[in-house]
Amino acid sequence: MKTDEWFSVLKLAKMSYFVDLHDLAVENITTQPVDPVQRIVLAKEYYVADWLQTGCVELAERTLAPSVQDVGRIGCSRSTLLFHVREKRIANDSEGYIDSWVQTAFAEELKDLEKQYQNFINDGLR
Repeated sequence: MKTDEWFSVLKLAKMSYFVDLHDLAVENITTQPVDPVQRIVLAKEYYVADWLQTGCVELAERTLAPSVQDVGRIGCSRSTLLFHVREKRIANDSEGYIDSWVQTAFAEELKDLEKQYQNFINDGLR
């Protein structure tokens, strides 16, 4: 299936609390090339902490800073944290630590997404 079809499956799975189908769609989408900004936005909607992590890492590794439109889509607080990570990368002239910097900067939101995912699972079991 195409990525947009998997997104439709994911939407249906979330609405119907089909946890296994949700996980299958997430697994398939994760292997597809998806814009990092879209990945970040959808991470919250579908409770996928890995998408937030990978999207932020991809944006922090880019040469160009996120555009005004990107900032509008991911939000000011996320953008501020992301700019801090990018500044660390530039100041240290290193990309080797970006994963850990993103984990630290976004620790609260990553933890919250994991909690929301667990709630989704529990609601699906009822």
